[in-house]
Amino acid sequence: KAMVEKAVETFGKVDILVNNAGQHYSRSIMAEDAVDVFLDIMPTHVFGSFYCTQAVLPYMKEQKRGDIHFISSLASKQLWGDEWAYASAKAWMETFVKTTAKELSWQGIRVNAIAPTIVESDMGLNLALDWAQTKDPKDLYDIVPFNRLIQPYDVGNLCTWLCSDKASHISGQ
Repeated sequence: KAMVEKAVETFGKVDILVNNAGQHYSRSIMAEDAVDVFLDIMPTHVFGSFYCTQAVLPYMKEQKRGDIHFISSLASKQLWGDEWAYASAKAWMETFVKTTAKELSWQGIRVNAIAPTIVESDMGLNLALDWAQTKDPKDLYDIVPFNRLIQPYDVGNLCTWLCSDKASHISGQ
């Protein structure tokens, strides 16, 4: 709430929320610390995005307009066994997007999820380099679509487009 109040105090309103906080663990459900992994992942992905969304809603409702984006992941579709906690959190996110989009559309608020594969961010790059057992990101380019990793600006460009009039009826996706 304090973050949103500071944004409104600084800018006069809040138009866009991007729920982008995340962390990742690959760990067996049979690991001794499995419950700790679960209890570490869920607050960030589930409760963090829930509380931020609730905090912006009064302002967006008053404005009769707003965009809320959730950065999900293809992990919710790929369903690798050792990503059970991460994939579960992202699947919750996608369900939350679809259900809240139905309610909030009547308030002029669009809600969408963006589910990229590996983004060349600190978290994504570390995962990919570890998986490919290399230290150079360029080594990955021949084994990923379009011969490059997704860049943070690619996700930002999609967020920008989803907020534009060109995406005026896209919500719940």
